[in-house]
Amino acid sequence: MPLKRIRLNLLCIQIVALLAMLCCAPSVTADVPSLSLSQVYIPASGETNLEIDIIHNSPTASHSIDLINLTITDQDSGINFYPSVGVPATPQSVTFTVIYELGFVSSNLSVQCKVHCNLDGWSSIASITIYPISAVSEPSVPRNFTATAGDGIVILEWSPPLSNGGLEIVYYNIYRGTNATSITLYEVVDNVTTFSDNDVVNENTYFYRISAVNAAMFESDLTFTINVTPQPIGGGIDLITLAVIVLAIAAIAAVVALVVVRKKPKSP
Repeated sequence: MPLKRIRLNLLCIQIVALLAMLCCAPSVTADVPSLSLSQVYIPASGETNLEIDIIHNSPTASHSIDLINLTITDQDSGINFYPSVGVPATPQSVTFTVIYELGFVSSNLSVQCKVHCNLDGWSSIASITIYPISAVSEPSVPRNFTATAGDGIVILEWSPPLSNGGLEIVYYNIYRGTNATSITLYEVVDNVTTFSDNDVVNENTYFYRISAVNAAMFESDLTFTINVTPQPIGGGIDLITLAVIVLAIAAIAAVVALVVVRKKPKSP
């Protein structure tokens, strides 16, 4: 058999093998769900819930999350638990939350969770350590607190505390007053690091402090006090004030000119 024909046959075999591999390869999942876990302490009861936040694109009645796999390991005893977690009815929203009640937590728990899409398979595994409330404390003070005043606005910025006290920070308390001794709770914001206060009056001075609150509702100490004074654009002088100043200067100039003219000696 000529060498050229042998090479052609080998090439054909390689092409057929490649096509077979492509046909047999598993399809790429287009909508594998994702999830995150958080511990939510319930102050009224002293119990803890596990919050499972799930993201699943384009869900429908026939394309949904159909299984939640949860593994809880007691770190003290090493015993594993595999609780059953109910799945919301379909169709589900793109982002939805499932709550599993852990009850009173007396030891550290290692939690692993994954969710299953009926068409696209399993998500990756999300993990979290659940702490008993006795091991949780108040967070440290938020860092790098600054306030910048503008025209009818004050922008507050800060960095998260170095320690969350054992549970995630869930919100920040913003305190405000018109003097250093009258600062009271003004606003509660989510777990963000900036806040724009538009309810201010130019030329008035405002005093601010903030604190962090974790999932056990433990609040940190307050930051130091910052005071700022919003000003209108133009260096704090509005048009009316500017007009008054200009008229006053003009009037003074006119008086001075009149005096100079009257004192000027007459020509012989």
